[in-house]
Amino acid sequence: MTVSSFLLLQLGGVVLGLSKTGFGGGAGVLTTPLFALVMDARKAVGVMLPLLIGCDIMALFYYRGRISVSNVLLLLPPMILGIAFGAPILGHISDRLLKRLIGLMALLFTYTHVASKGPNRFVKGVRPSPLSGFLFGLGAGVASAVAHQGGVLTTMFLLPQRLAPDVFVGTTTVLYFVVNGMKLIPYLQMHLINLATLQSSLWSLPGVLIGALIGFFCNRRLSQDQFSRLVLIIVFVTSVKLMMAP
Repeated sequence: MTVSSFLLLQLGGVVLGLSKTGFGGGAGVLTTPLFALVMDARKAVGVMLPLLIGCDIMALFYYRGRISVSNVLLLLPPMILGIAFGAPILGHISDRLLKRLIGLMALLFTYTHVASKGPNRFVKGVRPSPLSGFLFGLGAGVASAVAHQGGVLTTMFLLPQRLAPDVFVGTTTVLYFVVNGMKLIPYLQMHLINLATLQSSLWSLPGVLIGALIGFFCNRRLSQDQFSRLVLIIVFVTSVKLMMAP
């Protein structure tokens, strides 16, 4: 492995760890392009999953007890259902089209917030309805199974509620710990995870640990408004990246 490849793996690991433990999302969109500079996209997906699960485990321990149980109960069942439907949908909708649809939704979501003077318009937070929870959860499950972008939809659902930063991340961590765990068996069956990808995952681990520590630190130091603005920026960057996906 060349020095440049090693550095890119570490940078991708830092971004992944920071995103997962500090802001609860955006890891896939921001990290995959960095890993794809070192390896093909198929291998990058296999490298990322163990790292994502590792970040989930660290975040679960750190944010234990700081979880919105009502949101977990609202989103998790339809997310699991969405994952089950994800594979058949692959035959009817392309990965590229799905990414663009999610990117467009995220872009509209960002525009709505900015046009309404940002996330601060929700001073007391929006109370989610069971129907919206079902639809967002189902969409997040399908998007996660097909294009690994479910985090965009759960962020769009949770952000208007103005949860405390640690509760926001703790809630998304529980959701995606279950979702990522469900992906392990099909990934192993499709040989997306093998000895070669595990070796690359290990090479990336130092960067992930550094990023995770930075994420914990940032989450503790940010006010609710600062956190909401930064998450909104992540959603915007994600939307642009998805709209430009090859």
